[in-house]
Amino acid sequence: MKSLAVKILMLVLLITTVLILKAVNHASTQLPVAGITPMPLDNQIILPRLQQALQIETISYDDSRQFNLDKFTALHRHIFGSFPNIANQLEVEIVNQMSLLFFWQGTDPTLKPIALLGRLDVVPTQSADLKRWIAKPFSDSIVTQRIYGRGTMDDKGASMSTLEAVELLLVAGFKPQRSIYIAFGHDAEVGGNAGASAVAEILKQRRVQLEFVLNEGGAIMSGAIPGISNKTAMIGVAEKGYLSLQLSVETNSGHSSQPPAETAIGILSRALVQIEDNPFPTRLTDPVRLNLEYLAAELSAPIKLVVTNLWLFKSLLLAVFDRDQSLIPFIRTTGVITIFNSGVKDNVIPGSAQATINTRILPGETRQSVHARMVELVDDERVQINQIVQGSRDPSPVSDHMAVGFQLIQKTVGKTFNKPNATVYATPYLLMGDTDWRHYADLTKNIYRFSPLDMQADEMSSLHGVNESIRVDNYLDMIRFYYRFINNLNLYDDSATERLGGG
Repeated sequence: MKSLAVKILMLVLLITTVLILKAVNHASTQLPVAGITPMPLDNQIILPRLQQALQIETISYDDSRQFNLDKFTALHRHIFGSFPNIANQLEVEIVNQMSLLFFWQGTDPTLKPIALLGRLDVVPTQSADLKRWIAKPFSDSIVTQRIYGRGTMDDKGASMSTLEAVELLLVAGFKPQRSIYIAFGHDAEVGGNAGASAVAEILKQRRVQLEFVLNEGGAIMSGAIPGISNKTAMIGVAEKGYLSLQLSVETNSGHSSQPPAETAIGILSRALVQIEDNPFPTRLTDPVRLNLEYLAAELSAPIKLVVTNLWLFKSLLLAVFDRDQSLIPFIRTTGVITIFNSGVKDNVIPGSAQATINTRILPGETRQSVHARMVELVDDERVQINQIVQGSRDPSPVSDHMAVGFQLIQKTVGKTFNKPNATVYATPYLLMGDTDWRHYADLTKNIYRFSPLDMQADEMSSLHGVNESIRVDNYLDMIRFYYRFINNLNLYDDSATERLGGG
């Protein structure tokens, strides 16, 4: 017995040593980049250009007949008038009347081009919410150093700041070695099927292959990661999939005074309860694992010990995530009941009932596997479960976090946002929402989703909501980010395997 106790003690000591060594030796993945003095910008010229763009109501609608061509044409005129060097020196195409495609010829035709994506459309505002806005959603108001308006964060701010940066580079005589496409869709909020899809099809027909794409998605967040007080740049390397399922039951209708043993509502309700009571299993996908690895060195000792030893603590970590409603979407395919319809009168037993479940699918699963699991869970032939094809998509592939494109974003974040006593950490990220990535999937294997928005957690609710706005200083930093990002493309070497240096 004594010998066994000694062996157990030795095993415990060995495991403890391995755990500590892995934690201690886990090197930081953050680039040693110091922030540089902000490039001076002329607010008196720059801010009015964004303000005027915000006043133009380029709204996306589910019904394409509601799109107002005149509004998009007015925005085009504003862009071409505000950025004469872009209009005169870049190739410009108007796609499907409302989207824009710019081409900036590089000096080295042997290098694959890149694409910077943005969009011109915004979501509508709710008339009932107008009284809650500090400034009107399509105004040009600046209140307490914030620019208010629909599209400031999502996504006219990023599009206009990209154009500002390109115009400045053209004025400075900059010539990119690598060709650059700049594409702004007009219907991204409703799927991009007439905008981004058409632009991508043009590039396919021209046999364009892109080195990488930089699109909207993640942002710089404060307080996003428990245990990290620093701001974190969340660079999306993958997106969850999307599938809505319609569940329907058909039975005999009748008078409520003579109820059957089961009704359509009851049958469907039991199916829905079965689905709610049996969520998808937890899994640690590559994007989430990478997120943890990139931030592990910055965590406090106990959390770092867990994160750097997932071979032992993965189940514990998943259990912790599973107790936090905000973290569950990162480890589960989720499904939520969003619509339920049945009945027309209180004394009539309805003969049918329908419900819609919206799912967001983790990488590694598919629409078909999600559908099959729902059918298996319900296990009732009376409940028909059909996929709603519109808007559905499988999860995206995972883009390479070691490719120079990712490193270029990481480096530019540091140069733009790092302060002497405040480092912004950059990390791969799994995006919950939807971007135009799928339209460009045949053009490149690396699609990165990041906008240089510096957001507080409480600002997230204004996306598509009330009081959407951006700080003036953040908008100016966005211009600086895109300026440096494009400038640093000339330090980009296909053969490089080491991390980027340069300015």
